Amino acid sequence: LVKLKEIERLAEDRGVFCQSWVVQGDFGRESVKMAAAHQVDLLIVCRARRPGLSRFFFDQEIEEVIRWADCEVRVVEE
Repeated sequence: LVKLKEIERLAEDRGVFCQSWVVQGDFGRESVKMAAAHQVDLLIVCRARRPGLSRFFFDQEIEEVIRWADCEVRVVEE
């Protein structure tokens, strides 16, 4: 959460409106739902370093977000 607050502060310092949420549930489904509910223009997803199969399944979730989100999605590496 500290990192999210830091990112929000950096964005606001540059005049960019930024909000972040921590939501429990299916990552892909919840991300798409939150983006639609809040009429998000840009969704930034962090591809965290994960071992083996965990990385594989998380990458599939990211692909789901890219496919179904109604807004632009950017994926950044951790």
